[in-house]
Amino acid sequence: MKRHAFVILLALLFSSQHISFAHEGHFHEDHHHNHGMKYRCIIGDYMTSSVVKAMKAIWQDYPFIKDRVTLEIISKTDLESGFNPKEILDSNLILFDVHGVRISTPTQSGFDFEVLKEVIDRGATVLAVGETAGLDSQYAAIGLTYDKEIRSYLRYSNTENFKNMILLSLKKYLQFPELNANPPQEGLKTAYYHYQREEKLFKTFEEYKNWYREAGYLKENAEWVAVLTYSSFMSKDKHLLKMNSSVPLKKRVSMPS
Repeated sequence: MKRHAFVILLALLFSSQHISFAHEGHFHEDHHHNHGMKYRCIIGDYMTSSVVKAMKAIWQDYPFIKDRVTLEIISKTDLESGFNPKEILDSNLILFDVHGVRISTPTQSGFDFEVLKEVIDRGATVLAVGETAGLDSQYAAIGLTYDKEIRSYLRYSNTENFKNMILLSLKKYLQFPELNANPPQEGLKTAYYHYQREEKLFKTFEEYKNWYREAGYLKENAEWVAVLTYSSFMSKDKHLLKMNSSVPLKKRVSMPS
């Protein structure tokens, strides 16, 4: 997956702490309905925040999804913390981030490819998203599906693209014709980012500096300090993280429980 670099000026410094939802708990509401289908996202830690926000947005637009599909996020941290790959064998649909999570091959260790072959043989679709270093043909040979339409959403990583990618995968592979997925949104490959009460992106430093001056933040003759980060870490849902701290600790994110 191509991660687009963003420059953060000193207006806000994100914590460099590793972000993972693996041991933070379940994002759930109490439902006692029978969840017929299971959709799992096996993704790198850098994608967890964006995917969680995308799924919550889908619930808001299509509440019935909660009662018909169990959505679960399994991060790279989960996989490195004793996760049993065979737990995915009852999946109907899997979104697999081949950039953030390696799959075992004759020349590398990783997620057990035999388990992926078995879940595909049982009728599940495993959608490959992200880019690999020349391993696409090997992963396709295992049976992973390379859907160009689905993969196109990650050319520009943002919550809206994640949301529509998941919506389209539900529509195409789990047969939900009532769902509407918008085309991928283009974005800036590089930008200057500022967060105060709201997020702002600027194409050039001059644009940012002019806005910064007009907003009353500029200190004349002060030094500028910039921090390089990536779009997947650009926006963190602080309310979500706060909410999550109040629920019992579980192994990984399951949506809903």
